[in-house]
Amino acid sequence: MEDDTIGREHFNRAAILKEEPIGIVDADELIARISAKNSTRATIVRTYLNEMKSVVAQLKRILRPGGHVVLVIGDNCVCGEVFPSSSFLREIFEASGFLTRLELTDAIHTRGLMTKRAATASMISKEHIFVFQK
Repeated sequence: MEDDTIGREHFNRAAILKEEPIGIVDADELIARISAKNSTRATIVRTYLNEMKSVVAQLKRILRPGGHVVLVIGDNCVCGEVFPSSSFLREIFEASGFLTRLELTDAIHTRGLMTKRAATASMISKEHIFVFQK
């Protein structure tokens, strides 16, 4: 069941060794730097972005022309590297033909990352709210 979850943190050795580029130069370069520090964390973010590309492709397929998608996402820090998920996902949506109709930023004052790695991950201090249109 976990293999069907976007953002999962457990991978077998074969998945960790498989390096599938994202196709976004900045993302691929950042993932290479993360991989030099921790190949598992690099696999997590690489897989996340590649799976989100698939999600965006499905959204494009099923949305009617003019339809909207609302995305709420926070940026993160991975192995000491700022990981701008919001920028990468915006680029994925726009490369797929979606138009960015609105972007808002909301400061988060009371919530931290609630996973077992919370001690090693940074607080998510703000989230981005996007409205994309097909």
